[in-house]
Amino acid sequence: MLRHKSQQATKLVVVLLHQHWQRQKAELLVLPVALAAVLLMVLVVVFLLVLLVVPAVARVVVVLLVQGVLLVLLHQHGHGQKAELATELLVRLLVLLLALLVAPVVAPVLVLLLVLLHQHGRGQKAELATELLVAPEVVVLLVLLHQQ
Repeated sequence: MLRHKSQQATKLVVVLLHQHWQRQKAELLVLPVALAAVLLMVLVVVFLLVLLVVPAVARVVVVLLVQGVLLVLLHQHGHGQKAELATELLVRLLVLLLALLVAPVVAPVLVLLLVLLHQHGRGQKAELATELLVAPEVVVLLVLLHQQ
């Protein structure tokens, strides 16, 4: 799957370069997707290298990245803006990496948080069952992160 995503990102970059060389404007929809794909590829490669060298540093880096991206999302929400595609993709990748690093027990909490973010992004009110599940588990997640 990573190879497929890498190939897609490479194709998008080639299309952008081709358009630039022919002095055409890049399509507004292609540019953010290509940049997001390249950014995600770079982040995954750097993360894997750090994970191989120093796993403890990788955990800290992922936690800081998740916090930074969540701050961006909160800032955009505070200004009434919808989250950009690149930001949403980055959040999903970082939450997945965090779930793999922190503990498999925490993964369901992160999945529930993603569901809430997705529902909120589409302007849907979260279902009561989802809210009730997330509330106590978020506290547990924060306690686990604080202990590390």
